[in-house]
Amino acid sequence: MKKILTTVPLLMSVFLCKAQWTPINSTTTETLKDVDFMNASYGVIVGNRGTILLTTNGGTSWTDINNQNVGGDILSVKVWNTDTVFVSNFDPNITTGSVLLTTNGGTTWNPIADDYALIHPIDIETNEPNGKVFGSLGNLISKNFNSPVWDTLIRGISGITSLERLQFANSQVGHLSGNVSGAATYSTRFFRSENAGVNWYSGDPFSMPNSDAHTTMSFVNADTSFCFTNQYSNWAPSSINRLVRLENFNLSTPSPGNTVYTFDATIINNSMPDYMNDARFENSKNGLALGNMGSIYRTIDGGINWTVDYTDACNSCHLNKMDFENGVGYAVGENGILIKYTSLPTGLKSNSFNQTMVNIYPNPNNGIFKVTVKTPDSVSGAIYNSIGDLIQNIEFKNSITLNFTDYSSGIYFIKIILNGESVTKKIIIE
Repeated sequence: MKKILTTVPLLMSVFLCKAQWTPINSTTTETLKDVDFMNASYGVIVGNRGTILLTTNGGTSWTDINNQNVGGDILSVKVWNTDTVFVSNFDPNITTGSVLLTTNGGTTWNPIADDYALIHPIDIETNEPNGKVFGSLGNLISKNFNSPVWDTLIRGISGITSLERLQFANSQVGHLSGNVSGAATYSTRFFRSENAGVNWYSGDPFSMPNSDAHTTMSFVNADTSFCFTNQYSNWAPSSINRLVRLENFNLSTPSPGNTVYTFDATIINNSMPDYMNDARFENSKNGLALGNMGSIYRTIDGGINWTVDYTDACNSCHLNKMDFENGVGYAVGENGILIKYTSLPTGLKSNSFNQTMVNIYPNPNNGIFKVTVKTPDSVSGAIYNSIGDLIQNIEFKNSITLNFTDYSSGIYFIKIILNGESVTKKIIIE
């Protein structure tokens, strides 16, 4: 009996040949919750048990800038400049969440907002043109940098509603998104602002095509966002993950006194390969998403199909957040996982490892493949199915024959690594 492996259409982006994800040493084994970079070199990563680490050289070295001044788990970070950094935390020992600020690069930290009844994670977002910081505590709050007063924008978020994702598409439009608890599951809920966070209105729950739970959301532009969901069962995640595109937002009053944003919602993908914790779209076609099982996924067709961009994280460690600045990206997760995304060096020699140096034949066929590599050196690699599950590791010199006759038909891929460079190719079993 053949082994049944989930298969979905697989498109290998040409961008895989131009950039790469590389694990780097975060100097910690604590779970990392968030990452924010001011430019490609200067950034901060934060995580459990007071982890706040600064790099000024693109992750080559890290400096602890907490100095034991901030307790609890650090849940989010925003770097304003080389001196000014915002973080948010939750301390379970005193059941308190705070937004804290340093103006001297981490030498001292000052709490600027607290919530003693906090029961869900918090996040912050800076809105540069207006110089505001937003905090999602038990209420949604904001303040101008130079003002001691916080404005309460949305009250009573805590309780059955947990809104954890705060993101601005531009200086005016932002979403605060998360979930509301029902009788036996969670459902997506979000608030939207179109005037720099002054006024917020709920998204119309009847505009959503299903009652799935929100996992993350990413803007493409001010009027289009992608909402990643999971079909929770009895308040626990299931294996059913979806992607929904939200667009054409309009304020309306479907019932007296209840002003909401209605919108068009289209289910783009009904069988996403993983529970996604964070996503970034650079345009309506190209995007990246971080999976709960340790893989990074890429789409080049607006979310219809996803390929595995990176899958060597930590044997199914959660990947939590990512950030990109000037073409350089960083992703963080469990056990101190830190992965850097960079373009391959320019001016590579003509014999550098590339797609033309790996040949697979016959391909497609019924399960017997010969892989040859045009290099005198030994190479290593791995075989994966279409959703990124590792099938086997390989190591060979010149050529190797692979027997896939015990596996079901579909699309797989092989990743070959030589001197830190990699080539990924499809294998099709008929």
